[in-house]
Amino acid sequence: MSTIYSLNPPNVQKYVAALQAIDNLTDNYVQLLKVHYHAIERTITAKQLAQAMGYNHYSKVNILYGRLAGIVGEKLNYNPGPVKLKTLITSEKRKGEWHWILRPEVATALELLGLIVDKREVDKNILYEKIFNELVYNKDVRSPPDNRRRAQFKIGWNNAILKQTPYTDKTLNETLTWNNLGYRFGVKLGHLSDAEIDEIYNFLAEQYLIANTTLPSANTTKLFPDELDSTEIFREGAMRQVQVNAYERDTKARQKCIEHYGWSCFACNYNFREVFGEIGQSFIHVHHLKPLSEIAEEYIVDPVKDLRPVCPNCHSMIHRRSPPFSIEEIKKLLNNDKHHD
Repeated sequence: MSTIYSLNPPNVQKYVAALQAIDNLTDNYVQLLKVHYHAIERTITAKQLAQAMGYNHYSKVNILYGRLAGIVGEKLNYNPGPVKLKTLITSEKRKGEWHWILRPEVATALELLGLIVDKREVDKNILYEKIFNELVYNKDVRSPPDNRRRAQFKIGWNNAILKQTPYTDKTLNETLTWNNLGYRFGVKLGHLSDAEIDEIYNFLAEQYLIANTTLPSANTTKLFPDELDSTEIFREGAMRQVQVNAYERDTKARQKCIEHYGWSCFACNYNFREVFGEIGQSFIHVHHLKPLSEIAEEYIVDPVKDLRPVCPNCHSMIHRRSPPFSIEEIKKLLNNDKHHD
């Protein structure tokens, strides 16, 4: 099918329709677009893109990206000229090397299709979780989040900014409340707008609800049922009465696991610090090799033998079935994927 030559790219809606019409939009195609989207100023070289994709040579990126551009061009009935890749990009030569710039129409189309998660939002959430994970306290006495707790959180934040109400280390280290949680975050993040503080409270409230999700029965599957919130003897699986039964989690078990294995994912070796810099420091999930839902009574957990650090992506995939995939099975799936375009 011949395409129409034009220097003017199609509009966003046409790109959306074209991408939706592709039957063989493989994971590798999508990953190419995602990596390019998240590059600084959405500008990247073939070598940089190849490295991010894990390819040994940029020629593979040239072939794969060019093939995708050709498919999109056919769906659009659009011909940018002899370089088919320009269906998706524009280019500039800088210091002797070609830089590819993702067309804004393509970037917006990816957002509308839900293929892109705003990296800025991911970065902020990683920062908030990092701050929370580094808190020191003996007991979390927070009540379930509501508007009253939101107000307490904001009062604590304002106390940190105005420095009118002193919070001693002894008080902070003893219990965690919504008020002193707001204070701790206010100390770390300083002056923020009311809307920004609301956003942080909403994130922390969501994390609280996830951590305290109820387990109606031993067979119920929930997201990351084995995730630990972070004595040299660690007891897990002990039932405690909240509003309904929930599994008791020991943050010290998480810490001992990470001290032994480090902060890289045990399945894919992804390290948030290496990718995101400082805000990715101290961020990782911990996976229990034996699902806590199968443990009916308290037992002694060995943080090195029973636990493994995993990234959120691999953790999600582990729990895509019941019983969960083993880490070795996830590693095999990852290795198989590397051998396919």
